Amino acid sequence: MGTATLSVYDARFLAARQNIIVASMNYRLGSFGFLYMNTEEAPGNMGLWDQRLAMKWIKDHIEDFGGDPYRITLFGESAGAVSVSTHVVSPWSHSYYNNAIMQSGSIFSNWGLATSEISLNQTQRLAKILGCVYPSPSDQIKCLRSKSITEILDAHDTMYDPASYFSVPFPPVLDNNFFPYENSQSFRQLRHLKPSGALMFGINKNEGSYFLLYAFVTNSKWMKNMTDLPIKNRMDYLRCLRQVLDLDDDDRPEFTEPLIRYTDFEYQNYNQLPTLESWTERLEEISSDRSFKCPTINMATAVTNDYRIPGRRRAHTLPVYFYEFQHRTLSLPMPKWTGTMHGYEIEYVFGIPFSPQFQASYYRFTDEERQLSDIMMTYWANFARTGDPNILPDGRHVTDNENAEDSDELIEDEFENSVNLKQRRKNPFIGWPEFRNSTKAYIIFRSAPGNLLVGTRPRHRQCLFWRRWYPALLQQGNLSFIIICLFL
Repeated sequence: MGTATLSVYDARFLAARQNIIVASMNYRLGSFGFLYMNTEEAPGNMGLWDQRLAMKWIKDHIEDFGGDPYRITLFGESAGAVSVSTHVVSPWSHSYYNNAIMQSGSIFSNWGLATSEISLNQTQRLAKILGCVYPSPSDQIKCLRSKSITEILDAHDTMYDPASYFSVPFPPVLDNNFFPYENSQSFRQLRHLKPSGALMFGINKNEGSYFLLYAFVTNSKWMKNMTDLPIKNRMDYLRCLRQVLDLDDDDRPEFTEPLIRYTDFEYQNYNQLPTLESWTERLEEISSDRSFKCPTINMATAVTNDYRIPGRRRAHTLPVYFYEFQHRTLSLPMPKWTGTMHGYEIEYVFGIPFSPQFQASYYRFTDEERQLSDIMMTYWANFARTGDPNILPDGRHVTDNENAEDSDELIEDEFENSVNLKQRRKNPFIGWPEFRNSTKAYIIFRSAPGNLLVGTRPRHRQCLFWRRWYPALLQQGNLSFIIICLFL
């Protein structure tokens, strides 16, 4: 469980350097925030209602802090991005903000939303563990309320599925209230999408490596030499792939083997022979795409009207911007194979490279990394103000030549005595294009600030596999390879 007070979320540098206000919130998690019985006492999604109440308070009072109640942007990362996306698709929240940023996650994530049936089952599991099995929901609630916080948290710990790669026992629930959708199909069509404002989505290059590091690495010898690759051969790879696909507990080989085989086929590079590195790289790609990249890309795609509702095409498509963060901090004390891990863009968005406390306690950043952080903070703050990451506070475009640093200006920094920005003689910004249906253009943040790029159609084939073909395989585990090839 996280908290808004962690050092990586220290927003004072973002606030000071961009002249914006950053507000954070805590909310109920686990069964405290998402217990579901379909009753008034346990309606589910209480944590989301907590967030909505905090959003309302900010809307009502931000003017007292010098803020603008009509220029509020939600932003979150990972589970926070899932939370933000819930408010994007719930009409209950639309009046309390303008724009939204979702970093590495969305409500389309396989771990981000549960059906009412699954949530009810999880509630019954918790009740059984705590000895609160009663025929009456009110009696169950009364019993659960009699338990201590420690007892409930201990029960939570037993509910994490060891066979599941990414287990969230109590996610948001499709409750037909906070989410007024009749079924999962109407939800996928986003019929209650926020009608105004702008949206930003983004992913990191190696989202899955963080979880490979902690989900599969239990060997103490390996932990002492973390430069070694965790996947040594094809047998290791296939064993871990079963877990990434949440198939460890399934004893139907006639069903699981085709799923594993087709997924492996989709990700193999047939132009190269397998190497020691390729097993880990392939597993990282699969876990990244399934759990983080494709759910984020698919929601961005859905918002741009790619999933059109017959006879109900939206009159207005929201502006959407998309990024991929590819930079790995040079002094990051993690194995090289982990690359640009899940969550490591947060440091740059919050201006942590300018934090002397963080650098004294953890690791240091270079001048170029501070410049990259400045660039990203500028894009994020521009988006928060205007809904367009390209527009500066004075109305100029970021690529305006007046933004170029042509002098040997020194910017004072608390940790280094100064940061020489002489290398910024050329404007480091590029125009960030909209993520449109036709091109799906996006910006790429790379290792050097001068190397910003524009790409198109991120992970297009892979996300098509996870959006269309993998669900079909789940429903029909005995599909023949020939039929799949015909569809591809």
